[in-house]
Amino acid sequence: MSVNSITPGAAPVQSTKKNGGAGKAVASAFVPGLGQFCDGRIGDGFGYLLGTAGVLHTGVSLIKENREAAEKAIDSVVFSNKPTAMRILANLPKGSKLGLAALAVGVGVWVRNIVDAYKGKR
Repeated sequence: MSVNSITPGAAPVQSTKKNGGAGKAVASAFVPGLGQFCDGRIGDGFGYLLGTAGVLHTGVSLIKENREAAEKAIDSVVFSNKPTAMRILANLPKGSKLGLAALAVGVGVWVRNIVDAYKGKR
């Protein structure tokens, strides 16, 4: 009897096809959620798409609203004797600080989206 012959009553072997991959990660790098859409996870794809877009839009809007005040604060620090990133950040208006925090969260969500697309279905 051959080793490759089918044994009666044996459970069928399931394929170990990978659902994620580099292609889906690259797709999600260009459009948040696209890798999840390609993987058939429509809900996750919409979540990443809307979440990333919403947080990034909020961050940019907050920064744009406070642009003039932020420019004045930055100029006052830059033209002083020792400009540092911490002094510039300390002098920024509250809206600009929230905008920068929102941008950081948005980038984090986008990176998480790429990793999730690479790993595929769980």
